[in-house]
Amino acid sequence: MAGKGNRLKEPIVKQEAEEAETGVEEKPVKKIRQKKEKVQPAGPAPFIRMMQDDKTHRIAGLFLLLISVYLLIAFTSYFFTWKNDQSLVNGSWLDLIIYSDKKVDNWLGKLGAIVSHQFIFSWFGLAAYSFVLLSFLGGFKILFKAALMPLKKTFYYSIFTLLFIPPSLSFLFSGKPDLLFLGGGLGYQLNLWLSLSIGKVGTGFLLAFTGLSFLVAAFNLEFKLPGKKQVPGSAEDPDEEIFSRDADDISTGNRLKEDLISETELSIDLPDQYAHRDEIETAPLALTDEPAFKAPVPELHLLDPVLPPAEMELEVSADEDQLQLEIESIRDAEVAADGDLQVVNAED
Repeated sequence: MAGKGNRLKEPIVKQEAEEAETGVEEKPVKKIRQKKEKVQPAGPAPFIRMMQDDKTHRIAGLFLLLISVYLLIAFTSYFFTWKNDQSLVNGSWLDLIIYSDKKVDNWLGKLGAIVSHQFIFSWFGLAAYSFVLLSFLGGFKILFKAALMPLKKTFYYSIFTLLFIPPSLSFLFSGKPDLLFLGGGLGYQLNLWLSLSIGKVGTGFLLAFTGLSFLVAAFNLEFKLPGKKQVPGSAEDPDEEIFSRDADDISTGNRLKEDLISETELSIDLPDQYAHRDEIETAPLALTDEPAFKAPVPELHLLDPVLPPAEMELEVSADEDQLQLEIESIRDAEVAADGDLQVVNAED
């Protein structure tokens, strides 16, 4: 039994003896596990994907439409309730919202009174309705994929409205304190600065020039003096001026030919039966080398004379003597016939 137990230890003892002789200890090699990097799918960031989603577009369109309706109601209510709500909205907005004992008359409550007061009284006045139009057009475009009006042009026009309408209304209603809110705070400050800089007259001319220039640039406005109204059928009518006639046309020639056919000379042949007429109505002539008007040429039809058979079958002889004799015999016969006729008449 002892021999069997030593037999199991012999390999281990031999391995230790060999390591001791060589003096080299082999260290076990540790395997380092490399972490696998997670491969992110190629594409836009989550926020961009959310903004590109069609559902987000529909929600944004509905939100803009809601904003436009909300602003429209709040702004319209301000014109009827601003005097009652003025003292409340001029104070602390936080106190106005927190305390329930403070009540406003605006149709959309405290928030509607605050928003309308800020946009109309403090900022743009009546021009604040531009935000209603822009938000409605933007929401309609996003939601229904259709544009009621060109958005880019409407945006530029709205910017001009926000900068031009407030000082113009403040200038017009500068003598009426109850209507100064129509120009808003921006209009009041711009009008005050312009009046101090170039005076009230200069401010009026500048605003008029700016408004007319915008109408010319945007809508191609034309300036015309009031003229005499043209009567249809008169010589001043441009549609009938070419075909008008007067006494000078007879001596000077054909005006239609001189005006319309200056480069090509045309000749018109008329029969004698039209020579007695003073005026000839002609149709517009075409610029061709051939005459545009050809007078009808009368056709002559010769009728065959009806002669007696004896005269139609008269034979002409080639002999002059024979011909002379025949002529004389005919004359004698005619003379005899005349004599007989005279005798008969005498007897009667």
